[in-house]
Amino acid sequence: MAKRIDYDAMLALRSEGLTASQIAERLGCSEDSVHRATRKFGLERRSSGKRPKLSAAEIHRLWVELVPTQEIADRCGVSIGTMYSYAQRMKLPKRPKVEKDRKTVDPSPAEIERLKAVLKERHIQERMREDVTNTQSKVSKWRRGIFQPRGVA
Repeated sequence: MAKRIDYDAMLALRSEGLTASQIAERLGCSEDSVHRATRKFGLERRSSGKRPKLSAAEIHRLWVELVPTQEIADRCGVSIGTMYSYAQRMKLPKRPKVEKDRKTVDPSPAEIERLKAVLKERHIQERMREDVTNTQSKVSKWRRGIFQPRGVA
């Protein structure tokens, strides 16, 4: 049969700041028993998650000033995903999406064709310079002019 909890001891340990698992270990009961007892006394269950290092007001100020989310997360000591969870929980306003300046201009069709030809020629030259002395494949023989595929004179 399960051991009965000493509620006075449980409340004293909880007021010292111990977690439910630490209280359960000291009292020799299960963690669930400690949680049930906290509900029975109307106490809030403590979250074991990370707390931000900044206050809610400071996070809100940085968020509204459009400080990058990664920077805010670094200041709080949490991941960017956790920062977005905080933003949702704190009901922070939506931020406008920042569109990055596009500095490149699309090439014209003639420029694309010219680049294709240059790259194709470069590729052929690189392939011809490859060391093919160690292989006996049909491709390497063809490159050296030894092998001719069927139907090619």
